[in-house]
Amino acid sequence: KGTRMKSEQAKVLHLLGEKPLITHVVQVAQSLNPQTLSVVVGHQAEAVKKELPRGVNAVNQEKQLGTGHAVAEAVKVLDDDNGMLLVMFGDVPLISDLTLRKVLDGADDFAITVLTAEFIRPGNLGRIVRGVSGNIEKIVEAVDASEEEKTLQEINSGIMAVRKSDLIRWLPKLKPANNQGELYLTDLIEIALDESARVRAVVSDDADEVMGINTQWDLCNAERILQRRRVQELALKGVKIADPNRLDIRGDLQVGKDCFIDVNVVLNGSVVLGDGVSIGPGSVVSDSTLAAGVKVLPHSVIDGAEIRANSSIGPFARVRIGSVIGEGAKIGNFVETKKAILGPGSKASHLA
Repeated sequence: KGTRMKSEQAKVLHLLGEKPLITHVVQVAQSLNPQTLSVVVGHQAEAVKKELPRGVNAVNQEKQLGTGHAVAEAVKVLDDDNGMLLVMFGDVPLISDLTLRKVLDGADDFAITVLTAEFIRPGNLGRIVRGVSGNIEKIVEAVDASEEEKTLQEINSGIMAVRKSDLIRWLPKLKPANNQGELYLTDLIEIALDESARVRAVVSDDADEVMGINTQWDLCNAERILQRRRVQELALKGVKIADPNRLDIRGDLQVGKDCFIDVNVVLNGSVVLGDGVSIGPGSVVSDSTLAAGVKVLPHSVIDGAEIRANSSIGPFARVRIGSVIGEGAKIGNFVETKKAILGPGSKASHLA
């Protein structure tokens, strides 16, 4: 339910960038080319299912009885007992395929591989308890941790790879962890160690990747992390960006050489920028193509339009869906167009 989100909407349907949280997780899971991909759904199940792409199984969890119970429901639809099961979470959307591959690399030699991270302030996150040899001994939930255990900074991300044959055998051994009858998947660690099974922890290189979304504040922070990643990728492609903290990319962006993007710009949907495009401060570009040399002056809005080479838009212009602005044309102050076709070199100005 995500009650701490203070929202009527299921937590995994909240948007990060332009996509629901669950979509981020499913897409990175798909990049691993799994044999089977299942999403366990409960609260607002039908709404969540609508966001799942074709080929992804939806497994109903009628009663939400914890992570162990959720995985047990998913195991019922597996085709066989061979291979590894990778458990991910719908509210951990920043995880990368590189980190997941790190978890899976060598996982066949272990019964369980747990992804962990180092947090300066772990808060309510489960702690990783290691023995004197450095091997993982157990995972303790924060609410159950001793004062000494609460000082530990290595946390459990929840993401783990488990050998399916062992998982199927161990799941019935999970015992209710609280008055609500919830089954904790993390209890598998102690069950495995009791059988002298091999368990390892893989530490994430980037703690941001395992950040869980529990509140609107968490979602705000995740948005900034995601946007900074996208802006960094854009800058490394050669785009000059006035301020990396004041650019939002909410879709798919293709860029040419020598582009410049000023502050407080928002790019939505599918946007293509040709060589030498300049976008002024406070502008919004959505689902549009801007050819080489286009200049978008401050506080202009371009939505669903084609702007041909060396044209000038704005300031304070609005070019709406279906407009085609010809090469070298100029759209002046406060001009609004819709489904307009302007020829090469044309000028459109606002008359007071």
